[in-house]
Amino acid sequence: MLDIIIPGEPVAKGRPRVALIGGRPRAYTPAKTAAWEKMAATLLRGHWHKVSLAEPVIVKVDCVFKRPKRLLRKRDPEERVIKATKPDVDNCIKAALDSAVLSGVLVDDSWVVSVTATKWYAAKGEAEHVRLVIEPWTWGVTDDSVSCG
Repeated sequence: MLDIIIPGEPVAKGRPRVALIGGRPRAYTPAKTAAWEKMAATLLRGHWHKVSLAEPVIVKVDCVFKRPKRLLRKRDPEERVIKATKPDVDNCIKAALDSAVLSGVLVDDSWVVSVTATKWYAAKGEAEHVRLVIEPWTWGVTDDSVSCG
């Protein structure tokens, strides 16, 4: 199992950009996304000392964004607050999974069979970060929401 905190602002996977290079169109990942994925992959590599996972896994991604000043008043809650604005949570998942593949934790993100993700504004005094948890799928799970076959 891997449970890691990636410090800093969560970054969503940006749409691929296309440029003409040598007269041919080439798609590339935006610089901000590529830099975050590289930084996250470096941290993941430092915490993962096993062979790459090539088995069904469950992933949990918690994105904690900087709390805006409008939520820092005394009457505002101390704990985390749901963030229901951009970026989209699915794009945050994509960036986290791509960093897991880049780091060698996962052979391919096609092995992910279940994902849970949340977006939050940080609690008062909490730093922004992404928490990524990857664990093997437990066979024989009798959850009605999961069906195989």
